[in-house]
Amino acid sequence: MVNHGLNHFTIATPDLKSNIEFYRDVLGLVHGPPLSNTSPGAYMYLPGTDTQPVVHMIDSSKWKDDNNLDFRLDAKPSEPLVADGRAGHRTGGLEHIAFVLDAEDFAPMKQRLVSMSIEHVEGNDNAPQVRQLWFFDPQGIKLELNFVAQDK
Repeated sequence: MVNHGLNHFTIATPDLKSNIEFYRDVLGLVHGPPLSNTSPGAYMYLPGTDTQPVVHMIDSSKWKDDNNLDFRLDAKPSEPLVADGRAGHRTGGLEHIAFVLDAEDFAPMKQRLVSMSIEHVEGNDNAPQVRQLWFFDPQGIKLELNFVAQDK
């Protein structure tokens, strides 16, 4: 088996606008088109790409009203996953999501977080050559940014 990397992660939010702005303004992702006409929500792409969004956002305020979104906020964590891959319960086990950036982006990103009054922590617990910034998105999801020198 070959794992080719992360495809995407999905955020459930009752406030698409603030999350779109956060991932655009803080991480530099680009708000782009949905994957299909039947894909509600918002899709954020890496700059310069338009084939695979890395962050999907679902409007959780529609979960109980829209038959296309059969996620259930009131289900118990002990209930099984639905066979088609959609969660039949909350997925509260997510601890954090990590992105990798170029080493030279560390100072500008740290300044961006400061200028936007986003509380953050600096670290390098993976390896001495990796600098990290940790902070939370508007939904309370912990984000880890790893700044690594890229081979040119």
